[in-house]
Amino acid sequence: MHASSKAFLEEALASGDVPAETYAGADKEELRALVRAAWEKRWPEDKIVAVRLPVKDWERTVKETYDEGSKSWEKTDKQFLVVHVVVERSEKVVEMIPAFVNRDNLSGSQSAGVDNPGLYVVRHALRAKFSP
Repeated sequence: MHASSKAFLEEALASGDVPAETYAGADKEELRALVRAAWEKRWPEDKIVAVRLPVKDWERTVKETYDEGSKSWEKTDKQFLVVHVVVERSEKVVEMIPAFVNRDNLSGSQSAGVDNPGLYVVRHALRAKFSP
């Protein structure tokens, strides 16, 4: 990035706010560790500054669908939680990249969705807005 563009970006970001961390579940640190480990495995070159949980609650989907092949009803009960992985892109600028924690309430399984960061809107912020 050209030096003047970099300076402009830093100036623009100085006045911007970063999303507050609003998730207060007892499993907050477990979820943060799950996403961090998955991200580090998938994107080892990234320097993670923080893993933030900017939404208050999980999004839940419960439904029953009829399977013609097996002639039976199948129930699904899944949840996801939006997480921001804050990745350093320069000494002064970070990206807040959406990732997800996915939970299957029927099986009890849980996984981190970190494979497609390019599909989502990425926000930029100043590195200084995140404590080390």
